[in-house]
Amino acid sequence: MTMEDYEVMGEYEECQTHAESLMNDDLRAKVGKKSKTLPQVLPAISACLAIMSGGFHSTWPIPSLVKLMSPDSPVPITSNQSSWIVSFALIGSILGSIFLRPLLDKWGTKSVLLSTSIPYLISALILALGNEYWWIYLARFIAGVGNGISMAVCPIYISEIAENDIRGALSTTMSVSMILGALIPIVVGPWVGRVVLAATAAAIPAVFTLTFIWMPESPFFYAMKNRPHDIKKSLTRLRGTSDVDEEIKGIQKSLILNRNEKGSFFEVFTVKGNRKALAIAIGLRSCQTLAGFFPFVTYVGVMFKKFDAGIGWGIIMIVISAVKFINSFVVLLLADRAGRRPLLLVSSTFSAVFLLGGGWFFQLVANGTDVTDVAWLPVVLIMLFFTAHTLGLAIVPVMIEAEIYPHQIKTAAMTITAVYQAGLGVVILKIYQIITDVYGLYVTFYLFAAINIVSTIFIYFFVPETKKRSFIEIQNEFRGISKPPV
Repeated sequence: MTMEDYEVMGEYEECQTHAESLMNDDLRAKVGKKSKTLPQVLPAISACLAIMSGGFHSTWPIPSLVKLMSPDSPVPITSNQSSWIVSFALIGSILGSIFLRPLLDKWGTKSVLLSTSIPYLISALILALGNEYWWIYLARFIAGVGNGISMAVCPIYISEIAENDIRGALSTTMSVSMILGALIPIVVGPWVGRVVLAATAAAIPAVFTLTFIWMPESPFFYAMKNRPHDIKKSLTRLRGTSDVDEEIKGIQKSLILNRNEKGSFFEVFTVKGNRKALAIAIGLRSCQTLAGFFPFVTYVGVMFKKFDAGIGWGIIMIVISAVKFINSFVVLLLADRAGRRPLLLVSSTFSAVFLLGGGWFFQLVANGTDVTDVAWLPVVLIMLFFTAHTLGLAIVPVMIEAEIYPHQIKTAAMTITAVYQAGLGVVILKIYQIITDVYGLYVTFYLFAAINIVSTIFIYFFVPETKKRSFIEIQNEFRGISKPPV
């Protein structure tokens, strides 16, 4: 920021005062503003139905691959084809992310998020009717397009409609929705046919469309389009009060702080504060993707189908998913109390511990040791690993990412990280399959445990705390601004 920047936007101290007042309950009480929580909660819950669809498609392979790889499968597939069935969803998410920025610039977060119901419905139809493996490839690819859009847009939408003091809690509803959506195929899939499971997949985006179409657009989108009447209309609905003038000023001035940035991909790399935010976001996405959750949750059905733990694999997955779902409410309560960093540190540390335990167990199995008396141990360790992952790494990285970028470059930056994560996900799935087939399952457990240890170190030294902080305050930190230049 130059001196001219501050002169154009007006008195800096006034801008800071407006931003800080948005975080101060006493000041809001003085001006008579008594915003309500429910008008913000309902749009967030409705928006998260798109995330629920993403969760559904993320675990669709768990019951489906077991059936498709069985000898009597109506659509027989090989082990290599099974990995591509999983990977095509990630490849599709890359395409969805690439075209995200022009869509958001033109239509806004609400309309773009609403459009994800189209690929989800098409995918469900193909999953129900396709009778060749390449039809399944196509269905997974199309669902991935929806995932790429919804996983990038939903955190932006929620972060921009929520007040500072509940932004973290509302963002955590994404984790709850993702886990709930992921639980459905696991609970329903083992007991129903392909058509019924596909119909269940179609029901989620249908309900999402019917509810979200009535929700307000982000006030930040209207501010970018210079539509002050719509800004006030949106905030009035979201806060449940017409006394929103102070918040409107804060939104407008947060955009003025970065007014010279047009939102191009180039600016993500050329502006120092943006580069720092991108580096942190890339690091967090790496921690999230390389933690081992996605490969294990995808192949856990096949894993326990081969390994006799004394419990049906369907029951195992239901228990694991139920624990994750309950645990997501813990994150909901702690996101704006304990903070983002503590949740991430606890998550990565304990993920490493439980994966080390799993690696030790499967190494004993590989060495021919009799583990009959403790056959239940890997089930418990995997369940604890999924629980630890849910505590932080599952959703907090995206939550932080939606908070650390300036609004103008948020879409471009999150497109970059989404494409990066999807590509990394494809690679890690293939690596998982190769390492497991060649070296043994225990090696993958040790590998992911080591990665989680590195993640803990990265989070401790480089990831900032963003709980209950305004967007202006966060941007000032990234740009190294503590006071206006004199």
